[in-house]
Amino acid sequence: MTIKTYKANTNVSINVVLPSKKNLHITFVPLSDGSSVFTTNDEMLQKSIESHYKFGKLFKLYSAQGNSVSRVIANKPPKAAPSKKQQVESTGNEEEVNGEDANLDSQSQGNTEVAGLDEQPQDNTANGDLTIRKIKVSDIASAKDYLADTFGISRTSMRSSKAILEQAAAHGIEFEGLS
Repeated sequence: MTIKTYKANTNVSINVVLPSKKNLHITFVPLSDGSSVFTTNDEMLQKSIESHYKFGKLFKLYSAQGNSVSRVIANKPPKAAPSKKQQVESTGNEEEVNGEDANLDSQSQGNTEVAGLDEQPQDNTANGDLTIRKIKVSDIASAKDYLADTFGISRTSMRSSKAILEQAAAHGIEFEGLS
């Protein structure tokens, strides 16, 4: 699985068409220097982004990281070591969570690595013993996205941080990285 990061010189949002003919709106994460980045590990999404008519003009492939190979594509390497990656230790379906980390310098590592894709998320509430799973997120929006995508919880029911944390507790989730 290759993790690719795309970079634009400005704040960018694009629409891409997936091989399934579904349209997807992608918003790049803005950085403090005025540029923006988008990182994904979804190969179909990567193909769609790279076939976008503005690829190479409006935004470019910045870096690609494989399982054992890591290379920087852009003209200059990052100034500082990449900050911690946001990781989701999930047993659910593969998903993508975008987030903004306050410690990011010139490179964003805002997407997730999903571990253990073989099992479905389980609530053991029938037995009364709820297994707590710890999920690493960078911000409250990532936590909200995770709950909505994994458990199908309505986003409008999670308008406050308190509501998001209550829903997480109800499903046996504890978010790490939230202050």
